[in-house]
Amino acid sequence: MGFLALVVIGFLIAWGGGWIRFTTDPRVVEIQKLHRDLEEKYVASGGPKTFVEAAAGIAAMAQIRQKMDVLPAHLRPAAEKSGQDLVAMYFRGQMNAYFSKPPDQRRVELDRQIRQFEMLRKAWEASNAMMNMVRGAAPSGTTAAAGQQAGQSGAQQQAAQRPANTEANRIRSRKDMIDRTRPVERAQFDEYRRAMEERRKQLGLKN
Repeated sequence: MGFLALVVIGFLIAWGGGWIRFTTDPRVVEIQKLHRDLEEKYVASGGPKTFVEAAAGIAAMAQIRQKMDVLPAHLRPAAEKSGQDLVAMYFRGQMNAYFSKPPDQRRVELDRQIRQFEMLRKAWEASNAMMNMVRGAAPSGTTAAAGQQAGQSGAQQQAAQRPANTEANRIRSRKDMIDRTRPVERAQFDEYRRAMEERRKQLGLKN
């Protein structure tokens, strides 16, 4: 009876602390819905067609990231998986678009995808520059120099953290995608990746 009492008390503490739930937390549900909205708006159609669309997509991802950053640690895996599924779906769609073309038209498809990726990259860099300008602005009651120093400090901290986080997320996303694919699909992915890297090199772009 004493053991059962401890189990019940432990369960109540875990449930009260949010560690055990019988339904998905509303905050996670909201993030999952935002990811589905992005999928319907951009991924299902093959990605953004214009810089304005790319910038809107990047801004939406930034807002989702802000919501994820304030989640308790035990809720983040479900929210992160939703984002990883979205990225995996996008790249799978790009790969399928490549292989759906006749061999003599695949380079044209690669060029389209590369232009889209570079457009997304520029939109991401523009968004980052805007955020750095906002962080560098002096808050009320402080000097401009102090505000600039605070902004630079925040930017430096983010710059130091971003490469490690980005690389870790990239490796995890690739591993998850590989684990969920068949050998034939993995062979296709390797072929697609080699073709993409070769074409980017031909165009003088970094991989």
